[in-house]
Amino acid sequence: RDYSKVIEATEVALNKCKSKSDYETVMSYRAKAFIHQEKWQEAEQEIQKLKEYAPPRNVYYLEGFLNRKQRKNQDAINSYLESRRNGRDDEALNRELGQCYFFVGDYEKANDCVQKVLRRQQDRKRVNFYALDLQAQIAIALGDENLAEKSIDQLRDIDEAAYYYRKSRFEFLLGDKYVAEQDAEKAKISNNNPRFQTLAHLTLCKIVNGKVDEAAYRDWETDRKSTRLNSSHSAKSRMPSSA
Repeated sequence: RDYSKVIEATEVALNKCKSKSDYETVMSYRAKAFIHQEKWQEAEQEIQKLKEYAPPRNVYYLEGFLNRKQRKNQDAINSYLESRRNGRDDEALNRELGQCYFFVGDYEKANDCVQKVLRRQQDRKRVNFYALDLQAQIAIALGDENLAEKSIDQLRDIDEAAYYYRKSRFEFLLGDKYVAEQDAEKAKISNNNPRFQTLAHLTLCKIVNGKVDEAAYRDWETDRKSTRLNSSHSAKSRMPSSA
């Protein structure tokens, strides 16, 4: 998504806002766009402005999102909990909070959040990929092989590349490095633009399985993708701010 265009569009929309609700919607989009662009200062300023128009539960939620994106996971947890204390307890909050608990190693609380999301979605007969994927990661971390396999299998119908990537990580942890390599290859093939972590994991599998020459090529491919990502971020940072 081109977040620069989102910011430009919201600048125009701000002049057409007629109510607090309108301002909250537009300014929330702006804050999220700045966060995705890693323009932390602009995002913080937008969230501060938002306090005039939005209820505390939504302001704290955005603060949590900003902290998580900056990898300040404990600060994000604190913000999300404040959002919950102020009345917000929807799927988005629990998914985000669960992810942060996972990153700090509190798997029990992470699982509580994920199960809350999955129960609500089961009632609506739909599945959230991110919650299901996080459940698989938690199960792997806790050594619950049955739940991990069940969660990973469900991913296949949603995102084949993600399914093979998560399955590969699981097989790797179980010790079957050759199956892990095969699944990592399938994850790469299943996506026209493989994710950086997929290529990095495939390189690791090659190295562990003694395929050093192939790993060297994969390492070059991974470095090339990393360089493109860093160049993209650098280009964005050189662009004049739309704030």
